[in-house]
Amino acid sequence: MDEGRLKKISGCTTSGGGGGYDGDDDTVWECVIPYVEDPLDRGAVSLVCKRWYEIDAITRKHVTMALCYTAPPWRLSRRFPQLESLKLKGKPRAAMFNLIPEDWGGYVAPWVEEIVRSFGRMKVLHFRRMIVKDSDLQLLAASFGEVLEVLRLDKCSGFSTDGLLHITRSCRNLRSLFLEESSITENDGQWLHVLAQNNKVLESLNFYMTELMQVSSSDLEMIARNCPSLTTMKISDCDISDLVGFFKAATSLEEFCGGSFSDPPGQVGEVVYNEQLERYGGAAFPPKLCRLALTYLGNTDMPILYPIASRLKRLDLLYALLDTEGHCLLLQRCPNLEILETRNVIGDRGVEVLAEFCKRMKRLRIERGADEQDIEDVEGVVTQRGLTALAQGCLEIEYIAIYVSDITNASLESFGTHSKNLRDFRLRRKGKMEIGLLIANPGPARTAAFMGGAAVSRSKFPQFLHKHRSSSLKAQASSHQSLSSNWDVSNYNSNLNAQASSNHGPSSNCDVSNYAAPSWMPRFEELDTTNMLLRQRIIFLGTQVDDMSADFIISQLLLLDSEDNNKDIKLFINSPGGSVTAGMGIYDAMKLCKCDVSTICVGIAASMGAFILAAGTKGKRLCMPNARVMIHQPHGAAGGKLIETVIRANEMCYHKVKINKILSRITGKPEQQIKLDTDCDNFMDAWEAKAYGLVDEIINDGKPGLVAPIGDLSPPPKIFTLPLWKFEIGDEVENNLPSEEKLLQNGLVGESIGTEEKSIDTEEKNIGTEEKEKAPIL
Repeated sequence: MDEGRLKKISGCTTSGGGGGYDGDDDTVWECVIPYVEDPLDRGAVSLVCKRWYEIDAITRKHVTMALCYTAPPWRLSRRFPQLESLKLKGKPRAAMFNLIPEDWGGYVAPWVEEIVRSFGRMKVLHFRRMIVKDSDLQLLAASFGEVLEVLRLDKCSGFSTDGLLHITRSCRNLRSLFLEESSITENDGQWLHVLAQNNKVLESLNFYMTELMQVSSSDLEMIARNCPSLTTMKISDCDISDLVGFFKAATSLEEFCGGSFSDPPGQVGEVVYNEQLERYGGAAFPPKLCRLALTYLGNTDMPILYPIASRLKRLDLLYALLDTEGHCLLLQRCPNLEILETRNVIGDRGVEVLAEFCKRMKRLRIERGADEQDIEDVEGVVTQRGLTALAQGCLEIEYIAIYVSDITNASLESFGTHSKNLRDFRLRRKGKMEIGLLIANPGPARTAAFMGGAAVSRSKFPQFLHKHRSSSLKAQASSHQSLSSNWDVSNYNSNLNAQASSNHGPSSNCDVSNYAAPSWMPRFEELDTTNMLLRQRIIFLGTQVDDMSADFIISQLLLLDSEDNNKDIKLFINSPGGSVTAGMGIYDAMKLCKCDVSTICVGIAASMGAFILAAGTKGKRLCMPNARVMIHQPHGAAGGKLIETVIRANEMCYHKVKINKILSRITGKPEQQIKLDTDCDNFMDAWEAKAYGLVDEIINDGKPGLVAPIGDLSPPPKIFTLPLWKFEIGDEVENNLPSEEKLLQNGLVGESIGTEEKSIDTEEKNIGTEEKEKAPIL
């Protein structure tokens, strides 16, 4: 911990209605707050007072950013200067399904530069769905060669084995290297060989589900011999027969994924069976192995698993080629199994065997199997029969995600009756989905369920919810249609509420007001107005220009520009203005964008709002016919010591000169005229703003396609109203002032400022001669 920073914290005082803390209190909190690890609790702590905020800043060791565009890198280093662990997420989850382009964004380069510059003790780096270049890995290796302990490139792309070579050559204290599901360009296998030679402390190596094929079994064996603490190894396809030496050397290995069997399980026969036993019989797994995932495992290969089956706690059979019978033979030998992932080829019979022999089961995931008829087993369906057996047999189950072919109310009641620890319940119907029900209960005892396309009556489903004390219910129309049409559920919600009320009365827990969707489903917040406009490359500034709104606008500008810098960005403005520095930030971001930024004024663009309006791309600055534009000089307040007041005044003068110079360049008017025109509030209509050079066009003919055509629209006349409230008048005169209607009827509100003198009606006779002399000449 930085002692200088802590002394500064201890010396600060707390102002406000309550009393401050003394130095002893600071010492206590400096010792306590570092032990608060939950991010939400940490955030709450930082909001208590400035002192706790600073303690949190210098003691926070780990930060997770769910989107790398939420804040610039420099702000992270300024807020948390002592970070040792950082997790960054780039592309949204849709990138996993190829729904967004590869060059959408999520580049890690600016973050790596800031990490190298500001965080000298960075030990853990986790990049997820980001574009990582070989140069980024080279920079990390050169800067953190002796410090970096964990590097996770989760579903990343853009790098090759040359970049990995820099990491393995320089980072000799690396304990974990994670590359699962990353897109890696393979040049050679030298990176693995160097890792085997240099590293002595490796605990986890994962390049599962990658296309790294030039993997030498001798290098894996060397890693196992040189790294006695190796507990996890997940590799790409490598024949199990080549890993005999590795399994013998990896005495501490607890988890292994990858490996494959050469012969497909379809070639079943006594000769093939004996050949498989002879080939793989020598592959003895390490004594501590308890988590296993094998590729292309067939019925003839299962005997090599029997010796370790009794100690397996996690088994992944998603890429195994077992039939229903194979699942039954293997699962009945796994009494300690807690986590199982497989395909629905397991069938009802396999699930019944699981419920009978695997009583410690906590997490079960059954994915949809292959569509090929020669692979799909005839028994490969899961129905209410298997679900009922699972509920009655696996009483400790916490998580269920299953593709089902049929389901009844009785099976749901079984889960409500027996599965007291169930927290996450997901059912999907095999085939085209129809209507789904999604429930969630926020809080420590969270229970979530998703049911897609299952024939379950709504009258029975609340019984399941009541037994799990869930408090919210939401309907989801889920078909193969457009995103917007999938979420039109307003009518269904009302029917659902009515059904729940009829079954359970007004106090039913089946309330659709709250909603919490699992991460793998489209969320309602994805369809809010801001995001829908963003998809059309439209940004709306509808508030005051402050730091928060400016950050939001800047992030959207950068996002749209990085997505496609050949298409225009439309920035709609309805703002009364605000902070000069925040507005300058938006101005700089607009100029930084490679694409054109079209500004459109709706309502009013005043002060910095008018400045941003004028800053749009020339020829693409538009104004609605009823909009108003107002420019004036910046204003502010200064107080405190004399020197501080002078500094603030100079700063305001600087902003004034800067804004005038920019407006002069934008409008083509002399700077002196800009200075005179902005001395006080200068309101303009759309035509005056166009004549002044703040906008280029007025939307009055419908050509831009933003409003309906308006015909025969001429500029409105200038209005001048008698400012009676500015005069010093007596009570008698004030009581006899003409009404606004009289003023309009008798011409006191004229067509322009330079009109002829107007006579006043008979009510003016009540005003004395002295008062008439004070009245202005119109």
